[in-house]
Amino acid sequence: MARAELEYVSAGCNRSVHAAAWNRERGPGGGLVAYGTHSTVAVYDPAAARVVRTVGKAHDAPVTAVSWLESDDDASAAADGGGRGLWMASGGSDGAVLLWHRVDDPRVSTAHEWVVVARGAHGAPVTDVCALEMRGGGGTRDDASPSPSSSPSSSSACIRDSSGVYLLATASQDCTVRMWRADLAALAPRHPAPPPTASTDPPSDSGPNSDAPHSAFRCVWTTTTQRKATPTSAALAWLPGAGPARVVAAVGCADGNVRLHLCDVSATEHGCVDAEHAATLEGHSDWVRDLAFTEDASDASDANDANAEVDGSNDDGSDRSPGLLLASASQDRTARIWRVSRKDGDEVAKGAADAADVTASFAFMRLAAPPKPPSRLLGGGARLATHLEALLQGHDDWVLSAAWRPNIAPTGGGFDQSRKTRRSNPRPELLTASMDRSLILWTPSASGAGELGGGAGGSTVWMADVSLGEAAASCLGFYGAAFDAVGKSVLAHSHGGAFHLWTNAEVDGSNPGGREWTPRAACTGHVADVTCASWDSRGRWLLTGSRDMTTRLHANWNGGVDDVDDCDRGWRQLARPQVHGHAVACVAALPPNECEVDGSNPGRECGSIVFVSGSDEKTLRVFEAPGPFLGTLAKSLGKSGKSRAVAALEAAAVKAGVDAGAELPALGLSNKATRAEGGADIAGSDPIPPPTEDGDENVGSVVPAVLTRPPPEEVLAQATLWPETRKLYGHGNDLAVVAAHHAGRLVASASVAQSAAAAAIWMWAAGEDWRPLGKLPGATLDVVALDFAGPCSGRDCLLAASRDRHVALYAPVNPSSQGLGVWGDAGWTLVARVKASAKALYDAGWAPGDADAFASCGRDRRVRVWNVNRQVAGSIPDVVEEAATLPVFESAVTACRFSPERTTKGGLLSLAAGTEDGGVSLWVGEGATWTIAVRVAAADAHVCAVRAIAWRPDGGSGRGDDDEEDDEGDDGPSDVSGTGGAGLGVATAGADHSVRIYRVMLE
Repeated sequence: MARAELEYVSAGCNRSVHAAAWNRERGPGGGLVAYGTHSTVAVYDPAAARVVRTVGKAHDAPVTAVSWLESDDDASAAADGGGRGLWMASGGSDGAVLLWHRVDDPRVSTAHEWVVVARGAHGAPVTDVCALEMRGGGGTRDDASPSPSSSPSSSSACIRDSSGVYLLATASQDCTVRMWRADLAALAPRHPAPPPTASTDPPSDSGPNSDAPHSAFRCVWTTTTQRKATPTSAALAWLPGAGPARVVAAVGCADGNVRLHLCDVSATEHGCVDAEHAATLEGHSDWVRDLAFTEDASDASDANDANAEVDGSNDDGSDRSPGLLLASASQDRTARIWRVSRKDGDEVAKGAADAADVTASFAFMRLAAPPKPPSRLLGGGARLATHLEALLQGHDDWVLSAAWRPNIAPTGGGFDQSRKTRRSNPRPELLTASMDRSLILWTPSASGAGELGGGAGGSTVWMADVSLGEAAASCLGFYGAAFDAVGKSVLAHSHGGAFHLWTNAEVDGSNPGGREWTPRAACTGHVADVTCASWDSRGRWLLTGSRDMTTRLHANWNGGVDDVDDCDRGWRQLARPQVHGHAVACVAALPPNECEVDGSNPGRECGSIVFVSGSDEKTLRVFEAPGPFLGTLAKSLGKSGKSRAVAALEAAAVKAGVDAGAELPALGLSNKATRAEGGADIAGSDPIPPPTEDGDENVGSVVPAVLTRPPPEEVLAQATLWPETRKLYGHGNDLAVVAAHHAGRLVASASVAQSAAAAAIWMWAAGEDWRPLGKLPGATLDVVALDFAGPCSGRDCLLAASRDRHVALYAPVNPSSQGLGVWGDAGWTLVARVKASAKALYDAGWAPGDADAFASCGRDRRVRVWNVNRQVAGSIPDVVEEAATLPVFESAVTACRFSPERTTKGGLLSLAAGTEDGGVSLWVGEGATWTIAVRVAAADAHVCAVRAIAWRPDGGSGRGDDDEEDDEGDDGPSDVSGTGGAGLGVATAGADHSVRIYRVMLE
């Protein structure tokens, strides 16, 4: 039985303020992060530091907003299937609003099977999605305020009871804010909604999903703004205090104002919400990008007291009613905190009398505006009272996110969220994220003027208590940040698509006051089309290039020291060798040059230490691994000191210099080699200094060092560049494709072309001089794929596929006595050229071993297998004949590659094919007979075109022939997963910004 298991996903977070949300539920399934990546949603587990699943394609454009529908009630969770993290909502640039449900059991499975159960729509991109749990009927409340453990936020403002009905608020660039009623009990058993249509018309009041019950998911309220006040953010919260239960809907707008609406949601089951505009909060001078509600912790105990006075007076006699704190983040570089409360009729009358006394005393006060009239929805002459609590100034660029710290604390350290208690200090704390590359944690000053929360006519003094962030210019700022369920970890997503994670756990009485935050490794990935992928010759690491102008190196961290946490093990990004100014189009990891491998240069043991990349420029660039990377790679293999590979890598690291690295000049595109002053510690125990006590940004620079655990984003962005050793000039157009010979002596490259002259393939001598050897004509348009025959074939042959619908074969005119991969005195020449497709070709690749076959694929939705006939084994091909054509695919086939190993049963060839719609399938056969062996599940596949397929050398075993005599040695990861399982490893790169590694089991 053949199967393919997803082992690793690397995908960056979309560049949107509300694109990520951290679930705060306890128990199995809780504590996960959902984030938008391209047009899908990825589910990320911070405890394991890995993406566990993507939900599959549903949106037709990038996801811009994600929100969890959370539960903190064990009884209701049991009714929903016994787990947490079962519901979430997403909004996209296509205007769609989707409600997702997890259908597997989170207590026993990690499959994460998500289905869309309801759909809504806006006429323009969705800017924010937030959710609020309906209370049992929405009538007069017995409780005065929400539970302190439920801290609403703009991304997920949820207060849970047994009703199972939620309100969702969505803001959109079509100048509308819509409120939706979702009955989860009615939606859970439903089948997935039909595929989305191209229409962007807003839904009717009868409901957006015709398959759902009439009242299961429907729009119950819509408000419209002017174009200059386009909604950019939204937040929902229950208004505390005695009296009718009312929801406060806050809308942040592009004109800098925050509009508050009071909503009576008691009749939502009938499809309507009675709402009124209650207030407009003015003060910001630019877009309000985020809003977050929390209860005013200073009066929560009074508000929850069943014996509290109806007039809202506190025990100390002050005229404070239970209220909410609303934080707003704006592009005017400030954040503001507003207090929102219910002012009862007696307070309104008292305030009017006081105003009349003042007016009688001061003539100019007679010109003041009259007080606002009582609210129709609050009754009894009450109205909504608002005032500015604090103006937070400290950022130097746009403030894009605001999040309140939960007022709870775990009874244990780390990520264990199963047990919680109230924090001893109930002070509210606010975290803001800015494009100035910093996060600031604000706390009210104990010595500030006025009480916490402010009195009438007074405001609290809020101070910057802790500053987090990154000093590297490559970060380019943070879009959003969030706390975990217990407020002991902070997760932020940045412009580069990476997550930054800091923890604040107090261990053995250390870290008094909780002011020290430690960075940890977190999920990261590309944020644009991933165009290419190439494996190290030993299968230890995978190199990918993207249109986000970076190359990234992924490796399986097995751990080299005893104190490595379990969350550090598995596939991780180990380096970011190139940060460029142009989109990366192609990469090729260069195997060690067989001519240079001897006792003093154990290149074969080290694997690839050089790679070549081409971008949207005319120059090829050559990079060489620095010493710190080689040392870190040795640490990642495990069994330090027992493996010949580890010893070889450590020796190579010392030879290259463990304190060597590279840096990118501010106005340059070339990585310049550097060496740390005074050297660097090979252990690399802590390359990142902890934050200073006063929270300033003057931290020491991160220098290249050998690491003993996977690097966090701060190290990846600053200290893992590879020095550029050579530029190769010759092409007249932007580079398109590059390939390296398995002997490490030749490199072939081709560029974008509109003529035969520009389409010629350039051959380069890999080594110290990197001189151009010659050009190979044949193609008339872009060459889209280059592939040298494999190491087991015993022949020299270069396969080239072109957009002109032809494939071409090149071979040496006179095979050299020096071995394979040599240019020779007479060079190479075109030996065969055949038309391989009715439309443009996209990819082609050789079969392994002695098969003497190759496959091609293209826009005509077909994969063809070709036989190469020779009169004498190893000689120049005589005839190229089509051996088989696979069944027509549903969309264009954009990538195809053969596995380096045959199947164990029957010795058949294995061929992987990727399509334009993101599908990945594996076929087995030989000659004219081919059958499909496995098709990757839709949730595990890409959601856009597969750009590249790369099989892991040696089937992912990582073992070489020379290791058979060394029982202790293991010069590579034992398998793709690092768990000892069997299977072949195959990596795919997609236009959906993701890199995926599968473990394929074929009989």
